[in-house]
Amino acid sequence: MEHAFDHWPIVKLLGKQRYLLGSLLGLLLVFPMVTNQQFQRPILNAILTLIIITGPLSLAARRDQFLIAMVLALIMWIPGWIDFLIEGTLSGWITSFGAAAFFGYLGVLLFRCHLIDVSSVTNTTILAAINAYLCIGLMFAFMYANVALAFPGAFSGTFMDEPIRQQMEGFIYYSFVTMTTLGYGDITPNTIFAGTLAYAQAIVGQLYVALTIARIVGIQVSQQR
Repeated sequence: MEHAFDHWPIVKLLGKQRYLLGSLLGLLLVFPMVTNQQFQRPILNAILTLIIITGPLSLAARRDQFLIAMVLALIMWIPGWIDFLIEGTLSGWITSFGAAAFFGYLGVLLFRCHLIDVSSVTNTTILAAINAYLCIGLMFAFMYANVALAFPGAFSGTFMDEPIRQQMEGFIYYSFVTMTTLGYGDITPNTIFAGTLAYAQAIVGQLYVALTIARIVGIQVSQQR
């Protein structure tokens, strides 16, 4: 049954793009403002908890999409709380891997379902396009975290002197600076793999903007005919 979860009250209540956008902005704007290291990790996990609720619910129109998103979300969420209680490289790596997979899957599905498979432009279309862009940026941020865990010294920058738990803020910053091709140079990749990942993100970011604008304009033109 393709639309098995549409009738759920929680889907009707929270499965909206604006709630997912609010959760993502909380991660991008609220989390960096927390300067007390004691509270950074629990706040990060709390915000990620909101995202794993609103993210899969925004894909609940299809059973398979919802279930896959929930599995990936749990792979990110459970080790994250374990790592908060008992710090360890393995749980941190699993969290980063699960988060990269979750945000990547969420971004691709949002783009496909709300921009490719639609025939009209609505507020939901615009919000989904923003959410997909932010999810792609977060996917790369957690991929950078994976690289740093697997290959110490893969990146250089002031934030790399911090404990691994506090490095995530720097990776999020670096990801969006790279995706928008600002390139301040305060954080640099030191290995071929890290550099390849960085320029791949720059290409993806530019292609995303071009494809999104082309798709929205194309839909608008077809609507006016």
